[in-house]
Amino acid sequence: MKTRSLLTIAGLTFLCVSLSALVPPVIGAADLKAATVNLKDVYTNSVYVKAAGQKFDKMRIDASARIRGISEEIKGIRTKLATGKDSLKKEEVENLQKQLQATSEKLSNEREAFRVKMGFQTKSLRNSFRIQIRQIINAKAKEKGVNLVLHGESVLYSEGMPDLTQEVTKALDASQTSAGPKKPPPAPKK
Repeated sequence: MKTRSLLTIAGLTFLCVSLSALVPPVIGAADLKAATVNLKDVYTNSVYVKAAGQKFDKMRIDASARIRGISEEIKGIRTKLATGKDSLKKEEVENLQKQLQATSEKLSNEREAFRVKMGFQTKSLRNSFRIQIRQIINAKAKEKGVNLVLHGESVLYSEGMPDLTQEVTKALDASQTSAGPKKPPPAPKK
């Protein structure tokens, strides 16, 4: 069994080596012109990306304020129930318990709506950035006569290899200001 596996592996290896000798390389080493782009720096330095981050911060702060308000409402209802358990009528206690239940559901719904909205907005914006940056990198590579673009953080050594990071960042920001900010689709309403 072991011998059969080794023969199969050896046969496959021989086949791969034989086929690779028959297929000419698409780009010769002399024809290869590479450049790098550090996407982390693009995201860190882009004015457009920073503005999107501020928009997300505002959404988070607004949702936190609404959630905090509803939580305070719940706390107030619980306090009324605790302090008035002897002095409240049975109907009043039942009404406060119903109000507590409804407000707790409201809090749960608000948290879920925020989670869904942020998830949708994050995915939408991430996809939008990814598409725009890919288009910009393709355009810059063609403009510079580059046929291979590597992620800057994964390149350990690159003597004389152009770095397109700043150009991509400027082009991303310019694409937003020239045509106005490109907004992702609106979040679903609850």
